[in-house]
Amino acid sequence: MPKKTERQLLAKLAAGQPLTASEIDSLSLKIAKGQSKKRARTITQQVELRYTAQLGLLTAVQRQQVVNAVRDYTMDSTTINNSCRAGAPNANATRLDQVFQVYHQQNWDNDYRVTYRLMTYKPADNMPWGAAAAPHIVVGDRVRDDAFLSASENRQLLVNGVENPGPNDRYVKIAIYGRGGINISGGSLYSNANERAMMKNDHPKTWRFRTAHAGQAEILYDRGTVFRVRKITPNGNDVHVVLAISNGGGGGGVKNMFTGT
Repeated sequence: MPKKTERQLLAKLAAGQPLTASEIDSLSLKIAKGQSKKRARTITQQVELRYTAQLGLLTAVQRQQVVNAVRDYTMDSTTINNSCRAGAPNANATRLDQVFQVYHQQNWDNDYRVTYRLMTYKPADNMPWGAAAAPHIVVGDRVRDDAFLSASENRQLLVNGVENPGPNDRYVKIAIYGRGGINISGGSLYSNANERAMMKNDHPKTWRFRTAHAGQAEILYDRGTVFRVRKITPNGNDVHVVLAISNGGGGGGVKNMFTGT
């Protein structure tokens, strides 16, 4: 279950009320807060249980379709997403499109959520978020990625960063709110069970005295999902961003969310 801040915001969104500037500020502050592995694993467990329940409501054919497509995505998301960005979605991307159709038929892509995402910029990359000069991304802009976009209902990736980061890598830490996305957590390679198995393998003598990393509690947004930038806050070398799902339009062009072009 989401924590108090997320629960309050989700209840307000479900009632059809927009978030105030103060509430968006509170969500931005969550980005910088810590989160224990135990708490993150509890969140992931709840998200994975919802995934399993949804899977059980599908036909056998649909169920296998979802399991295979989610497995393939979490094994090779880079290749799949690169094919989408190049305008030539590969077979695995097309199969994932079909999964989104299955979830849409069940109205499972219509839930209000608060999720978190991490973007990494190498030293040579232009980080457009809040930059003074174009190409830049500023509050009020609409942004998108032509690829599928992964996020998490826990904040462990924001807390820990990526494995083996390069020197001087910079992060954009993002909170996303709104209606959309599908729950693929239980079919992901990055589940609670798999994280625990890896810990047991890495620490065969002491794993009983350790807490495993949390699974990613992964929520996947469809390729081309549009977001409205609600807040940008510099934080040292990093940037904290709040995005609202904005597929309903609202005017203005849509920028590439990595480059700002």
